[in-house]
Amino acid sequence: MQRRPTPQDITWLLDLNIHKQLDLDPPYQRRSVWTKKDKQFFLDTIFRNFPSPPIFLHKTISEDGRATYHVVDGKQRTQTIIDFVNDKIRISKEFGDKRLDGKKWSDLQSENDLKQKLWNYQLTVEQIDFSEDDLVVVNDIFDRLNRNARKLARQELRHAKFEGWLISLAESESDREEWREFGVVTNTRAKRMADSQFISELLLVLLENKIMGFDQDTLDEMYAKYDDIEDTDIPINEEEFKERFENIKKYITEIQKHSGSVAKYANTLFNFYTLWTTISLNKALPVADKFAEQYQTFMSHVQELSQQSDFAEFFKTHQEEEYKQAMLYLTNSRGASTDQTPRENRHQALTTAIVV
Repeated sequence: MQRRPTPQDITWLLDLNIHKQLDLDPPYQRRSVWTKKDKQFFLDTIFRNFPSPPIFLHKTISEDGRATYHVVDGKQRTQTIIDFVNDKIRISKEFGDKRLDGKKWSDLQSENDLKQKLWNYQLTVEQIDFSEDDLVVVNDIFDRLNRNARKLARQELRHAKFEGWLISLAESESDREEWREFGVVTNTRAKRMADSQFISELLLVLLENKIMGFDQDTLDEMYAKYDDIEDTDIPINEEEFKERFENIKKYITEIQKHSGSVAKYANTLFNFYTLWTTISLNKALPVADKFAEQYQTFMSHVQELSQQSDFAEFFKTHQEEEYKQAMLYLTNSRGASTDQTPRENRHQALTTAIVV
C-alpha cells in the first residue's frame, strides 16, 4: 500500500464535490454518526484554525482519465464542510464572536475575512493506493485508526459520545427498579450497558411508531437523530411521550402482578421486545388482567411446542388457532431473532392471539 500525505485547503474538497469527483459512500465506508454538537465542534475547530485529524482518500481513475476520490476515513468532517456551505448547519450560538454565533454560511456573505478563513483552512489529506478488491487492507486501515475504541462495547462508546435527550433518558431509566423486576436489567447487562441499549430500542418503538430490526449502526443514527429533540424534523411533546411510556410500564406491571407471566416468559429480551411492541403499537387492548391471562396461555403454548420432537404428529390433535400462532411465534424466536422480520412476525402472532 502506498501513502501520499499532502496539505489541501477546504476549497480543494469543495471543488471535488462540485465537480462530482468526491465519493462519500464507497462500499468499504464504515458508518459513523455525528450529532449537531459534533458538527458544530468541527466548525469551531476550523474557524479557530485548530488542527484536525487527516482525511484518508483513495483515488481511482476512469478509462477517460476522470479521477474520483473515495473517502476511506473522514466522511463526517467532509460532510460537515459540505453541509455548512449549503446552509444545512449553523455555527454554535456559543462560539464567542457575534459575527459567527449561530450563523449559517449565507449569513457570512458580507464577512469576506470569515469566508476566507474557512476556504483557506488546511487539511491533511492522505491518499492511499490499494486494489479495490483488497478489502483486507481497508479493514486493517480502519482497525488501526480505531484500535483504542475497539476495547469498548458499542453502547459504552455511545455513552462517551452522546449526551443528549435519548441517551440520557435510556440511562436514567436503566436505574429504575421496575426494569429489574421485569428481568430487563441484570448485573451482567449493566456492566457493559446492554440494559440501557435495550431500553433505547423500546423507546424507539414509540418514537418511530414501528418495529425496527436491531443494528448497531442504525442505533447510532437514532441516538444522533434524537440527541436534541428540539432539532428533529417531527417535534416531540416530551411530557406526552413520557406519559405514554410510563403508562406502558404500568400496564406491564399489572400483567406481572396478575399472573407473574412477565418474569416467567418475558425475561428474555426478544420476548420482552415482542410484549412491548404488542402493547405499544395496538390501540385497542383488553384490560391488563385479561391480557395477563391470555399472555400466560399463549406463552405456555409456545413453551409446549418448544418441547415437541414431532410437530406434524402434535398438530394432528391440536388444531386451535392459538397453537398455529404459537408455532409462528416459536419459529421466529430462533436464529436471528432480533432482525426486523422475525420481530414483526412474533408481534403479529402475539397480536393475533391476544388483541384481535
